[in-house]
Amino acid sequence: MVPQDMLMANTFKPKNPAINDDFSNFKDDAAAMAAIAGLRADYMSGENELLSFINKKYPDPVTTPAIMELGNYYYNKKWYGKCIEIYEMIDPDDLTEYDMSEVSFKKGYAHFVSKEFDQAKKELSRTIKIQNIFYYPANYYYGLCEYFTKNYKAAVASFEKVKTNSVYKSFVPYYITQIYFAQGQYDDVVKHGEAALKDTDLRNRKEIRQLLGQSYFQKGSYELALPHLEYYEDNTEKLTVEEFYQLGFTQYQLKKYTNAISNFKELSQLNNKLGQMANYYLADCYYETGDMVSARAAFKYVSQMDFEKGMQEEALFNYGKLSAESGYEREAINTLIKIEKSSKYYTEAQNIILELLENTSDYASGIQIIEGLNPINDKLKVIYQNLALKYGIQQTNNGDKDNALVSFEKARKYQLSRITAAQSVYWTAHITHLKGNYPLSATYMDQYFTMADGITWMPDESTQSLAYYTQGYNYLQQKDYKKSEQNFKNAINLFNKDASKIKNTSVSDQVWPDALVRTGDCLFKEKKYNEALDFYNKAIQKKKGSQEYAMYQKGMIEGLTGEPYEKILTMRDKNKLSKLRICR
Repeated sequence: MVPQDMLMANTFKPKNPAINDDFSNFKDDAAAMAAIAGLRADYMSGENELLSFINKKYPDPVTTPAIMELGNYYYNKKWYGKCIEIYEMIDPDDLTEYDMSEVSFKKGYAHFVSKEFDQAKKELSRTIKIQNIFYYPANYYYGLCEYFTKNYKAAVASFEKVKTNSVYKSFVPYYITQIYFAQGQYDDVVKHGEAALKDTDLRNRKEIRQLLGQSYFQKGSYELALPHLEYYEDNTEKLTVEEFYQLGFTQYQLKKYTNAISNFKELSQLNNKLGQMANYYLADCYYETGDMVSARAAFKYVSQMDFEKGMQEEALFNYGKLSAESGYEREAINTLIKIEKSSKYYTEAQNIILELLENTSDYASGIQIIEGLNPINDKLKVIYQNLALKYGIQQTNNGDKDNALVSFEKARKYQLSRITAAQSVYWTAHITHLKGNYPLSATYMDQYFTMADGITWMPDESTQSLAYYTQGYNYLQQKDYKKSEQNFKNAINLFNKDASKIKNTSVSDQVWPDALVRTGDCLFKEKKYNEALDFYNKAIQKKKGSQEYAMYQKGMIEGLTGEPYEKILTMRDKNKLSKLRICR
């Protein structure tokens, strides 16, 4: 600034050197100087005296120095409204270049502080090309006005003029990097921002590092973004929700899941798109750290938010899949069946459902779920058959025979799995036999034989050999000894054929020997004593099951066929066996 005494000398140079009789010019200048002196001396009356002088003489040019002085006073007091108002009384074209620069800058600055950027630019534009002490500040604030009105190209042009100035060089880099960031020119942000960080006197270092972190984030350079974003977090009292998300997502991308969790949790209660995204990645972080309980809960929460449909759909699938992995079969199935055919997750969801239903131990729920689907594909129909069969066997073992018959009927509803349908008929025949309806049981067994023809394997509890054994009893109870004999013989033949494959001891130790005995009984009833004796002997040799009864029947045949001595020996051996078993 120009020294005040020189300013006074220039300001109060006589306007008209001609001699004036009443010395009015000198009197006016003197009055102005007195008022200015009072203002500068900070007299209480100084401002009023100067205003009084201006009001009295305006628009006489003699008031110009007084107006400038009062404007400067208001400017220094930061009374910017008054500053603008008083400067409005001056026509800049009537001022010297220096005075015009001063007035234009201060008036422009006053508008700038008042956020009247267009007016500020208008005033500052008068002096931004004049090389004096106002050149750098005028260009700096003109650049800020362009910046705040989003005229970024013009703003950069102004900042470029002052970036080497010792006063402003530490301030300018922030605005330039901010402008490049606002324009999405992330490479330029990185270039200017990284260079600016080398300045130890740099202002807004924290903000520049944030811009660098955000730019690297936008470029997908998460490793470079993280130190800048973490620096900003460490030096900021509280992050915004967007800043928490950026930091958390960057840590997530770098597999720093524990750190990411703490940041995503800050957003977990947001009921908007950002909250949905944060919760989705939070769920994945929990999954990656092995916290399946929290992961399931977070995925479920996201699946209930519809701000981003694709993410909602993916979260629903992940919740169902994770429920399956965690053993929540019913919840998994009920979730995954909601995945629509148009979804890219539909096929995988169906495969998981199929796998769950195939392996579920909750047969009733599985059946209920499939029955609630419409339509169902062939794979589900086969699974439905298997579930119904298993449920029926479970009910049979629990003594619930009536409901078991309902399940077995469901098991042969679709007939896609012949082995399953055949087993369901077997069990229906078995239960009907236990209920004493032997003719109906025999009918079902005949159906079983037809369906099982050609099947090389059946579970131990529903093999063709056991079916023949039960059928033998069906006819035995009806006193049809011929058919009974034939079925028991069929059972024995299969027992002999599959002897090495029989793992069930009840079959080998009880059913097989009993089949031999009952075959002998049928032959005995038909008076085929020699053939009956042969089967009783085979039963005795088994030393299992009905051995004593077989010996008794053998003795009876020996008596009937005129071999009393052999009968005595047989009965003696039977009695010894009975006594031995009693002793045991």
